[in-house]
Amino acid sequence: MPRRATSGTKGLIKRHHGKCKGRTQPTSCDCEWSGKYKHEEVVLSKWANSKIDPRTKAAAVKVLSRFFTAVDDKTFDPAGERPAAGTKDTLSAFITEYQTHYVEEHGLTANSLAAMLAVLSEGKLGGHTLEYLADNSQEIERWLNATGKTREWSDKTWNEYRGLLSRVLKQATKWKVGGKPRLAHNPVAEIELRVAEQPEHFKQRHLVEDVEDRLFAVVDQLTRPGNWKTAHAGTEMRRRLVAAFDGGLRAGEMQRIQLHHVNWRTVLLPQAEGTPIEAYVITLPPAITKGGKSTGKPEEVYAVTSRFRQVLEARRFQLKNHTAKRQFIFGAEDGREIVSFKKMWHALFDRAGIAYGRSIGVMWHTIRHEFISRLAELTKDPVLVQKLARHKQLETTQGYFHTRRDRELAALAGMERRA
Repeated sequence: MPRRATSGTKGLIKRHHGKCKGRTQPTSCDCEWSGKYKHEEVVLSKWANSKIDPRTKAAAVKVLSRFFTAVDDKTFDPAGERPAAGTKDTLSAFITEYQTHYVEEHGLTANSLAAMLAVLSEGKLGGHTLEYLADNSQEIERWLNATGKTREWSDKTWNEYRGLLSRVLKQATKWKVGGKPRLAHNPVAEIELRVAEQPEHFKQRHLVEDVEDRLFAVVDQLTRPGNWKTAHAGTEMRRRLVAAFDGGLRAGEMQRIQLHHVNWRTVLLPQAEGTPIEAYVITLPPAITKGGKSTGKPEEVYAVTSRFRQVLEARRFQLKNHTAKRQFIFGAEDGREIVSFKKMWHALFDRAGIAYGRSIGVMWHTIRHEFISRLAELTKDPVLVQKLARHKQLETTQGYFHTRRDRELAALAGMERRA
């Protein structure tokens, strides 16, 4: 007979089968969560048609609450959770659905995402129906522009909320009820981004030409054998420099790349002239990329230069017998994941005599700008650069097509330089 275990939450149960050892601690096993209320019982993941982690309660409790509501409102259907009624749903209700059936389904989690979605759901904006917002983009703009004790947004924050709301409502234009989209069109498209004034150096989105050489020249100085934290700092940062200059990887992406993300069978990339070039393809899961968090699709990065390929090959050999928790290519020397390498790149820039900071416009991320600028200089093809830079908007890519003094570029995307 299946057994039921207590979870500490009324109505949240597990029916354990066979010799399951998680009967006394429900979160220690992989048996699915069920909900039981007023003589009704469902397996929550099947009823909601979404994945629910059996080893945590948070997602299960959210679905359980909707299960209770459906039973109380006499709208409960044991075959599955009914979709919302359509465009007369409030934005707040749709955001709840968006979180359950899109964010959680695709694993698009971020530290600030839940909090930002909660802000969108609150107050007057969250109470408007999708139907109303479709024809009243000015309400959204008024909400974005609101001021007060709790609202003094920078242009960057303003743009981030506009972008998130646009992604949520774009999904509403895709989801249908009775063959009709939940939202006729995305009203946020009518609201222009704010353009913040930035220092001239940052607007150029590139580093001066000798900066790469200066950084590589001093990177080994970061190694301090007497301190376990920095015993391999120079070697670790050299790998990250190569990945940033030759692959355009963002810091957050770099920190989470593991051996299994690399296709170790090289592919041949054609050139307009000459023989094809060998490359490794790194497939980045949606959850670790900026674009993937909104599209739910993986992105690809090509390791084309010889030094980038050598970095990957050396780490494969070094970490091949490690457990999965110690296979982070750009993590610590022993393969462990790192939370941040901010202090290291600060120390590196200091040793190279490079002033940095947001006010100056030079940050670690500026190396990615340099990568994209080199692609733009060589190809003169915005669409190709957009693809390789993994930009969602072509307008973003076009900002990298600027003039700078001539220099020799190597055959492949201007990225092949001496190690």
